[in-house]
Amino acid sequence: MDSTETFAVMCEAAQEIQQNWQPQCGDWVASASHTLRRAGQNRNVRVVEYMDDDRPIIHSRQFNKMMDAKHRGDLIWLPRQDQLQEMIGGDNYQTFWNLVVSLSSEEPLDQSPYAIYDETAKISLEQVWIRYVMSEKFHKFWNGITWEREAKK
Repeated sequence: MDSTETFAVMCEAAQEIQQNWQPQCGDWVASASHTLRRAGQNRNVRVVEYMDDDRPIIHSRQFNKMMDAKHRGDLIWLPRQDQLQEMIGGDNYQTFWNLVVSLSSEEPLDQSPYAIYDETAKISLEQVWIRYVMSEKFHKFWNGITWEREAKK
């Protein structure tokens, strides 16, 4: 599971994905940027340990409380690879094959929605999949800082 700052920033900026989050036991979450600025801390990544009604329960020094609807804005959902694949729909084999075909297109890499702007960067499969989900479902690409709407071709 990717718990890097890069993936957390990508997830936080992917509001379309965040708005559709239905918390479940085992979900990965991180502290939102505004809580970091307020607390002057590093991002804290935790797993939802259990659910109390519809409230995800996360225990740590920073998240030592039940997170209900009014506190959910303090959390960023970090979807796992399987959750990102489910967002595309279809069977897993076909979904994976569609991703492979998209990555191997003849489009120049710098014009691809999956472009990696820092060639020395290590990129996780979660980062590849979130790029694919955002491109296929929301027509957005990652510019290294935020999600931008793809230009019409």
